[in-house]
Amino acid sequence: MWLVFDGQSIWVSYWASDIVTRLALDGTNLGSFSVGDNPYGLTFDGENIWVANSLDGTVMKLKGGPIATTPAPNAPPLPIRPTSAPAPTATPSPPTQAPTRVLVTLTPQPTSPPIEFPELLSVAGRVAAVDVQDNSFVLQQPKEGREFTVRLGQGTEFIRLVFLFDLNNPPTDATFTPEREKITIEELEVGDQVFIRSAIPIRTGDVIVGPLEVQVLP
Repeated sequence: MWLVFDGQSIWVSYWASDIVTRLALDGTNLGSFSVGDNPYGLTFDGENIWVANSLDGTVMKLKGGPIATTPAPNAPPLPIRPTSAPAPTATPSPPTQAPTRVLVTLTPQPTSPPIEFPELLSVAGRVAAVDVQDNSFVLQQPKEGREFTVRLGQGTEFIRLVFLFDLNNPPTDATFTPEREKITIEELEVGDQVFIRSAIPIRTGDVIVGPLEVQVLP
């Protein structure tokens, strides 16, 4: 037995007798409707009552009276009704509203297109490890949980940005451009903050080979 409330009435499905009954809040029987085989579920969409009939694989829509039926695509069978203690059959009075036949058509929803993300050509993070022999280092982004291996190429510009003042106490009366000091992999240290600029898209877990530029930030 399933129950659903539509804001005014209570609807009850009796899976043993293949009927759906509409009850007033005081229990008065307002009408019953023959539905499909083994009505196993009810729901209300704000306007109509929907009935799922498990054994014949159909879905029905109630709208003031008897209903039209349509097969549910690839509907799997639901539990079969018990063979004992069937629900009492009802002989209610007819509904006050004239029956409305409603044809229900169920169609599969189209598959959503994959989400496209913009290409990532730069990345910044903290140096987690340095391999001088391989001319590479590991870049981590702890907050994002991402890690990249960066292997320097012959054309990679490897520099350290140098400011000629205390970054914690910068001057307020002028604008400064940092100096670009060329360095080697031997001068890179674990914990350094670096910025990588690449000519090809960067993906998480990829080895970034021969980036255009590696900046070690102050």
